Amino acid sequence: MINLKLTQEMFEASKILAPAICRGRASLFFDGYGIRKSLSIRGASIAGKNPYMIFRTDIEFKKTTHQYPLHEYINLDWSEVKEILSELDDEPIWISLNDNNKKTP
Repeated sequence: MINLKLTQEMFEASKILAPAICRGRASLFFDGYGIRKSLSIRGASIAGKNPYMIFRTDIEFKKTTHQYPLHEYINLDWSEVKEILSELDDEPIWISLNDNNKKTP
């Protein structure tokens, strides 16, 4: 699949898959954010202990990593994840000349 973005439903589903992701059984990749922008969700553990999840954003070859222990990842709210995703979304902001309020399409 191409042009895939992380939605709230996919994020909630990733919480269910998180233990398997930490064991290295899967990873999630989202590339629908434009040219040279992507998000990956991966998991890892050290010798089978201390599992953790990794959010990695890649914007114009600049990588940013957010790492959470498994139990913290499962308790993350969608609003916290949207802050991470805000780095990827650069939707145009339209300015109305009538009332000087910024509006998004």
